[in-house]
Order: sequence, then C-alpha cells, then structure tokens
Amino acid sequence: MRGPFRLAKNAEADIIPIVMKRLWERKSVKSKIVKPGTVELIFGEVITSELCKRLSEKELKNKVREIFLDMLN
Repeated sequence: MRGPFRLAKNAEADIIPIVMKRLWERKSVKSKIVKPGTVELIFGEVITSELCKRLSEKELKNKVREIFLDMLN
C-alpha cells in the first residue's frame, strides 16, 4: 500500500522507520492473553521530507522496506 507514503509526501513530513521485535512471543493472533516479556524497539535512520519529495511513492515504499529488512537482520 502506498497511502502512508503519499501522505508523508503531501504533508512534507519526515519518516522514521520503527521496528518492534519479539511481539509474536508476547501475543499470538489467536490468543487473548499477552505474555509478560521484553519487546525491542529499533528506530531507523530518518528519511527526510526532502528525500521524500525526490522519490516516487513506489521508490519511497521500496526504500522503507529495505530499511525494515536491514533492521530485522
């Protein structure tokens, strides 16, 4: 979906990629119970509004995807 990227471009906003690790260990989709434990938040490098302007929505989406994949590894 490209909606969030269109919104960021139109609002001239920066994008801050955030990954949350170990959520699946805390709660599965079918469970109503959240297990206690640690969740790791990883903040990626800011994608500036200037870069958002230069990239198409598709290019921006792919860039954010690459950042997420790098952060997960």
